[in-house]
Amino acid sequence: MFDTKKILDAVDIIKAQTLLMSEEYRHFKIDLPDSPDVYEATFKWNNPLYINELEFYLFYFEDVIPTYKGASKDREYGRDIQKYYNHSISRQLNMAEPNVQQEKFVLVIEQYYKDKQVRDLDNRNRKLLIDAIKYNQLIIDDSMQELAIYETGTNGQPTGETIVFLLKQSDFVHFIKERNGKLLQRITEEISFRKTTLMQLNNG
Repeated sequence: MFDTKKILDAVDIIKAQTLLMSEEYRHFKIDLPDSPDVYEATFKWNNPLYINELEFYLFYFEDVIPTYKGASKDREYGRDIQKYYNHSISRQLNMAEPNVQQEKFVLVIEQYYKDKQVRDLDNRNRKLLIDAIKYNQLIIDDSMQELAIYETGTNGQPTGETIVFLLKQSDFVHFIKERNGKLLQRITEEISFRKTTLMQLNNG
């Protein structure tokens, strides 16, 4: 005789695993050239930004951060994501020379998910993103003496995406207070600009 409850539980587990696998192994749909010169020649960003006496870097990515499990199980996938972050940050910068870090920085990570599933943010492989920021010489090191991390997530959004800010720790409280206040319109405009430009590049 069949145990209906066990069957239903098994179906739920399969559904959850299918969703997890599709998210872990979803590749970014961006054809990245090998030479960083291509990125520099493509367009110029306003980055860092100077708004209301605040200075910070803003980076936009066309998906959420992959899970640790997904990036570690498939090494080629992990390398693809690392390359995506490295070059995406490079082409969103407008710097004549590498940044010289004078004080501790804070990395603010905002992730936006399409569905309404509840997630643990600490399951996301933020190391790939942090390594890309270090690769672009925006921070000296990612030790706790040099970098702090603040993360937040929102579900039920129109698209899956990640927005990242890098700023001095001394400006962090001011930034958080103004993120959805005086800074909101300008940040929204900058994100819209990045989305539009990336779309044009990807379709061109």
